[in-house]
Amino acid sequence: MALEIVGRQMGRGNDVDRIVGLCWRSEEDDRTSKSSLGNLVSYVQKYGDQALLVRARNGRRINIAVYQLDGVNYLRTYADGDWTDNLLALPLC
Repeated sequence: MALEIVGRQMGRGNDVDRIVGLCWRSEEDDRTSKSSLGNLVSYVQKYGDQALLVRARNGRRINIAVYQLDGVNYLRTYADGDWTDNLLALPLC
C-alpha cells in the first residue's frame, strides 16, 4: 500500500529545525494520519522505495527512499537521478 506524503511536522534537534514527522494519505482507502519519521523510515525499509511518494506539481509520482548520512537514516525524494530535499517544500500539518 503506497502512502502519499501531504505535509510535514517540524521539530528542533541539535539547534536545527528538522522534519520529525509526516502527514500522509493512503492511496488504497484515502485514510489520513501522521507518523513519526522513524516509523516511516521503517515502513520504507520493509516495503521498498515505492511505499512512500509525493506528487510533483504536474502530478508526477516522486518516490521517497531512505538516505543514510553519518549513520543516521533520513527520508529524501529521489527525482530525475538526484537526491532532493522536496519534503521541506511540503506544507506544515
